[in-house]
This record gives sequence, C-alpha cells and structure tokens, in this order.
Amino acid sequence: MAFPDRKKTIKVLKEIEERKKKGEIIGAQMLPDNASSSDKMKFKVCRNILLIKKKYELSNEQIAELIDSNPTTVSRIINYRIDRFSFDKLMNFYEILVKSTENKKASRALKSEVENFLEQKELKYG
Repeated sequence: MAFPDRKKTIKVLKEIEERKKKGEIIGAQMLPDNASSSDKMKFKVCRNILLIKKKYELSNEQIAELIDSNPTTVSRIINYRIDRFSFDKLMNFYEILVKSTENKKASRALKSEVENFLEQKELKYG
C-alpha cells in the first residue's frame, strides 16, 4: 500500500480541522486542573467504565443494552463528557456494569472509593 501524496494528506487534514471547528468531530474531554471534587469523581467513574469496556471487549451497543440506554450515551461516557451526567447517573451505570461482569474486586474498590470521597466532603464542609 502506497502512502498518499503530500497534497492529498494536507487536504484531508484541513477537512478534519474544518469539521472540528463545526463541532462535527469531538474527541475525549480532559479534566481541567481546577476541576471540582465532584467532577474528579465523575471522571474516575467514566474511566472505570472505559476500562470495563476494554477489559471485556464490549461494544458501545452492548454496554448500551446493559445499562438500558443508547450507544450515543455510552460514547459520551467513554469520551468523558462529564457535564452531561450527574454523579448518581454515572454511578448507576457503573454499578450495573460491575454487577453484570461479576467483578467483585471492582465493586469493593468502588465502594471504598465512594466512602472515602464522602468522608472527605464531610471533613471539608461538615
């Protein structure tokens, strides 16, 4: 297979940039340095859902079926669109996936992480 010529490569890259500007191509969100504790937890839950997806080689459609949603929602989760979800909603999705994969170790780790998070909130604001 031959590489495309320079002109064609530049043309394709320009088309991609134009589509990005129009919002047609959106990649994964990154967490800003000044993110709130809540956003950090939502980000971790999204990451854990992505890890389950990779570990069990699940498609977006399969995950959508498990969490009773649609592939677009799954795409938003695995691309860290945390602004689209409440913490409770993400946790619900994650718990369903953990239970459906019978991953007891992940379930215990999740419970511990949430308990630690809640204790920190109480100490900080309580």
